[in-house]
Amino acid sequence: MKRIVNGVTYNTETSTALAESRWEGDDDERFGTLYQTRGGAYFVDVEVTAQVWNQRAAAMEQKVTHVFEPLSPEQAHQWMLEGEVEVFHNPFEDPPEASAEAEPAATIYIRVPASLKQRVDEAARGAKLSGNAWAMRCIERCLEAQS
Repeated sequence: MKRIVNGVTYNTETSTALAESRWEGDDDERFGTLYQTRGGAYFVDVEVTAQVWNQRAAAMEQKVTHVFEPLSPEQAHQWMLEGEVEVFHNPFEDPPEASAEAEPAATIYIRVPASLKQRVDEAARGAKLSGNAWAMRCIERCLEAQS
């Protein structure tokens, strides 16, 4: 799909799709795809699906429109970082990683029966966590429940 916005051509066929996102508008659903043109410009193709009244048919019908929104590099980078966005290709630097906590980590050693350790390991695998991370979350929940 090709659109001319402010005298500049934006073409989804010749541009690289970078990311996608879906969100709700006031009275519609929106699906946006962030693109980068061959010349390096950024734009979002926002597909808007809305229910509109068709007077001739005397019924509601679904209408789909596309709006192309040119973005600066900073706006495009911000668009990728906000909301639930599926990123295919990131031409920007990744955001900085979280810094270390103010206090260093401490160690707690707990002796448990082998059968209990097996159950912990199974639960951790099911949660796709390490046994240590799973146990730490359990301890945090117990402490929150006491508060």
